[in-house]
Amino acid sequence: MSFENITILDNKLTLIEEVQIKVPILSISNSFDDQSFTVDLDDPELIHIFIFLNDLLGFASKNSEFVYERILEKLLRSSKVSINNKTIFHQWNIYGLSYESYKRREPSTMERESYYAKSYERLNGKLNGNREIIWKDYLDQIYHLQSNSYLESFNVSVKNSVKQNQKSKK
Repeated sequence: MSFENITILDNKLTLIEEVQIKVPILSISNSFDDQSFTVDLDDPELIHIFIFLNDLLGFASKNSEFVYERILEKLLRSSKVSINNKTIFHQWNIYGLSYESYKRREPSTMERESYYAKSYERLNGKLNGNREIIWKDYLDQIYHLQSNSYLESFNVSVKNSVKQNQKSKK
């Protein structure tokens, strides 16, 4: 499983490799100059959000706050966002961010087939009453991305226990 990075743009099937995000900065000065910064990111989750923007952040989304928090986290963790911009994150208008441009390429035959199969599955789900299929897919991706620290520590403990048992048997 992975975040989706293929969509139809300009009536062509397109694989998005990178997105440019513009983040407005709320100014504390009296000037009304537009302050913002832009950053080019190849983060798979941000590309996925770009593709499904209306479903994940649109007016009908019940959980857009969660998505905005994920975007904020991704930006703060990115090495492509300058330290100067990171230090004023509290002035970012994260709700006013926009996708300015993107880098793309033509998908391979296998990527095309996968895209159409997934799209058909999503369309079928929508027609059968699953109104939140895109949201569910997004959460599934996040779940599979995040490591389970409890499970990891358990696995390490089991490995250490096995090693100790093997040593004690010798």
